[in-house]
Amino acid sequence: MPPDALLGIDLGTTAVKVGLFSAEDGRMLGLSTQEYALASPHDGWAEMDAETYWRAVAAGVRDVRGQSPAYRVASIGLSSQGQTFVLLDKAGRPIRPAVVWLDLRAQAEADELLRKLGPEAWRTHTGYPFCQAISSAPKLMWLARREPESWRRTHHIAMLPEFIGYRLTGQCVCDPADMESTGFYGDLGWWDEALKAAGVPKELLGGVKNSGERIGALTATAAKELSLEPGLPVGVGSNDQLTGAVGVGNVRPGLMSGAVGTAMAIVATLPAGAPSGRNLPAGNHATPGLRYALTF
Repeated sequence: MPPDALLGIDLGTTAVKVGLFSAEDGRMLGLSTQEYALASPHDGWAEMDAETYWRAVAAGVRDVRGQSPAYRVASIGLSSQGQTFVLLDKAGRPIRPAVVWLDLRAQAEADELLRKLGPEAWRTHTGYPFCQAISSAPKLMWLARREPESWRRTHHIAMLPEFIGYRLTGQCVCDPADMESTGFYGDLGWWDEALKAAGVPKELLGGVKNSGERIGALTATAAKELSLEPGLPVGVGSNDQLTGAVGVGNVRPGLMSGAVGTAMAIVATLPAGAPSGRNLPAGNHATPGLRYALTF
C-alpha cells in the first residue's frame, strides 16, 4: 500500500501554488507554481478569466503528482485570497471574468453602503473597521447597476475558493473567513440589512462550513482532468493569510506571523470571545475556537 499524501491548493493573486505533503510527517514532497497575469481593462480594475484559475489548478496538481508518483493522495484542501468572486449561470459556467480583490472600481458604492448601514454596524457585523472598495459587496452593487445583462443571468455568486471547490466536487461551499470578506457575513451570521442595501438576493450566495470540514468528494470529471482518483475528500480551507498562520504554527493566542506576497499581511491570534478592534479587521481563525486580528 503506497504511503498517503495531502494535497494543498493555494489560489493566489498572481499564481496558483500546489503542494504535496507526507501525511505521516508533513514533509513537502512536491511543489508547483502556475503563474498568470491579471487584466485591467480600465484604471482601477482587476479581473481574471475564471477558467484560468481552474487550468492553473489542474496543471499544478498534475505537476506535483509527477514529482512524487510513489505516494497516494488521500485528501485535498484549499487556501485562497479573499474578496475575489465569480458570477455563475444556471449551468455553473462563469458569465464574465472574475473580479479580483484589489479591484477598486466600486469606491462610490462602498461609500454609499457605509452611509446606509453606518460604520459601527459595519464593524459589528463584518469584523472590518470600514467598508472598502476591495470588499465584494460594493463591487456586486456596481455590476448590478453597470452590467445588468450579466446580473440578470447570474444564478450563483461564488467566492474564488467556492468556485474551485465547485469544480472539484459539484458543491458550492465557502469557509467563514472568505465569506466574511464579502461584507454580507460575519460572527452574527448573514447580515440581511447589508444584502438588502446592496440589492443582492441571499439565495445567490452559497453555504458556509467551518475550515477543515468536508465540501464533498472529487467528481469523476475533475479526477480525470487532475489525474487523481475519484471520490477523494475535498476539505474547506480558509483565507490564505489564516492558512499561512496555521502553517507556521501561529495557532495560540499571543502569537503573530507575517507573509509577503502581493500584499504584506500580519496575523495575530486571539482567544475565543476577543472583541473586534476598532482599526483592524478581525474574525474567526482557521483554527477552531480562536480569533484573529489582521493588518495588511
